[in-house]
Amino acid sequence: MFYKSIEWLRVRQQALIRDHGLCQDCLEHKHITPATEVDHIIPIRVRWDLRLVLSNLRSLCHRCHMIKTAEDKRRYGG
Repeated sequence: MFYKSIEWLRVRQQALIRDHGLCQDCLEHKHITPATEVDHIIPIRVRWDLRLVLSNLRSLCHRCHMIKTAEDKRRYGG
């Protein structure tokens, strides 16, 4: 499974380090919230080739990740 792969775990950790372990959406609203998830900006079902590209990842809290996932479903279907 992709989300248990060594490659994913490494790039996920790199994203969290780059983002200082903070939710990037919350930061835009001047809130400090720990990130618990790493989101694919362009979902992997749309661009599998970007699955391990650090610039396609951002750290989010669970709440913001759920909102982003719902937006992705509306935008891309699923």
